[in-house]
Amino acid sequence: MSAPWVGMYGAAAFPGTALTDEEFRGEPVNKVLGVESDIFIGAVCLTVLGIAFGLERRSRH
Repeated sequence: MSAPWVGMYGAAAFPGTALTDEEFRGEPVNKVLGVESDIFIGAVCLTVLGIAFGLERRSRH
């Protein structure tokens, strides 16, 4: 489920890329805490995935 979000954030590592599409900048968007909703959802998904990974690794040791 989180693979598309990893790709979205991974693209930001390349010069000249953005996390949002330029063509939609002028349109009203849904925002959560001042951040566009798709970026917020991606950050939450990756955070939960990271926490789950860390807890799983911790339980194996």
